[in-house]
Amino acid sequence: GPAYVFLGVLQLGKKETDKALVTFEKAVRYDPESYLARMQYGSLLYAKGRYQEAVRQFEKAAEIQPDNPTPFISLGQLYLKMENRQSAINAYTSALNLNPSRVDLYLELANIYEATNQFDKDLEQYETVLAFSPTNIRTIESIANLYLKKKEIDKAINIYQQALRKKPRDQESLFAIAEIYHKQGDYQLAREYYEKVVGLEYFSELAIKSYVTLAEVYDKLDLLNEKIEEYTEYTKNNISDFGAKYLLAELHERQNDYQLAIEYFEEIVAKEGFLANPFLRINSYIHLGYNYGRIGKQKEAITILEKAATLSPRNPGLFFFLGLAYNRAGRYQEAVEALEESIGLDDTNSEVFFFLGEAYENLSQKYYHQSIEQFQKAILLNAKKADAFNYLGYLWAERGVRLEEALEVIRKALELDPKTAITWTAWAGYIIKWENMARRCLLFWTPRSRLKTTRLFMTILAIFISA
Repeated sequence: GPAYVFLGVLQLGKKETDKALVTFEKAVRYDPESYLARMQYGSLLYAKGRYQEAVRQFEKAAEIQPDNPTPFISLGQLYLKMENRQSAINAYTSALNLNPSRVDLYLELANIYEATNQFDKDLEQYETVLAFSPTNIRTIESIANLYLKKKEIDKAINIYQQALRKKPRDQESLFAIAEIYHKQGDYQLAREYYEKVVGLEYFSELAIKSYVTLAEVYDKLDLLNEKIEEYTEYTKNNISDFGAKYLLAELHERQNDYQLAIEYFEEIVAKEGFLANPFLRINSYIHLGYNYGRIGKQKEAITILEKAATLSPRNPGLFFFLGLAYNRAGRYQEAVEALEESIGLDDTNSEVFFFLGEAYENLSQKYYHQSIEQFQKAILLNAKKADAFNYLGYLWAERGVRLEEALEVIRKALELDPKTAITWTAWAGYIIKWENMARRCLLFWTPRSRLKTTRLFMTILAIFISA
């Protein structure tokens, strides 16, 4: 037995794993109570993907040395590989009962509980870790992240603030707080924390993400003109801060100065080497495509976005804007495909479903049912999207189906946004044969109306004929 173990160890040292596997198999056969032989043989079986056989070896090793946590740790790792989380939890718990100071095992358990949404148990593990190391910033942030997942926002902010008291220049905690305030719509506080992030280290990944979000924050706070002036001057003196240049480009975009925005975005995507931040570059490609589309250059927009798609094939926002560009260019089948690709990557954006519905309608009337389905999904995700209610009611009314519901959803659109729904109300009112309502409707033509000109005049004519 011991001779085979010695030989197997030598073979492992020479990286002769196949030979070592045979040798350790012989070792456990000749000496079944050899702890070392069982552990080495189990490790080799694990490495070869023979998991169930490895489990038997580690379990036997644990029987041989029941006070040793190592076999249980190996079992925990193996069960995780086999996606047997409960057995992994049991194994790691057994190891911790033998050695409660193994902080890494609490973290392993925390990861398992988080993966199974057992946030309270997850929290217990991190709090135990924090007891061993009270100043560990990453552990404190992990606890805060858990409170976020539990939707206990105030507790999460307090924990992040605790981390900042221990390390005032911690970008991760600053950024996390900024993101919370941004999602809550508290743009003034979001601005404060995003600006702290970029002020610490402007070239870090979190600073770049802060720059990307700050454009919206400044817009919400009506600071576009002020910040354009400030960042124009700043970028002249800080030519390597491409995050600031990106922010300046998007500020111009939000002011509808698309040509100047294009110039800044093109400068960013042209950068090579260490200055070429991938996240910033892809977002710049997306905005370039959008801005070219806004000035009527659909061909250029599509070319740019198609190139970006080869660089970042799993970016849902990119495929969304590509779908919009195809739609504007009259390439409706490709628009449908791009928007469906975006939804396949992220199905939480109501705008994508809305424009997919529009693309289906533009493609052909035979896709009526697909179009209806997308508008309904858009409404499920965003119950205040007037355009989706508009389109849904219009399509039902045009087909002469579900007319009562058509009128109701158009009324809902009118409540949400009076500028977009007046003509639709008249159209639905006529089709439902409520002539008196139809006559009383005010017929306005607005740029945002989805009603085609010919259909509008036919509607007006039909109303007066019916009188």
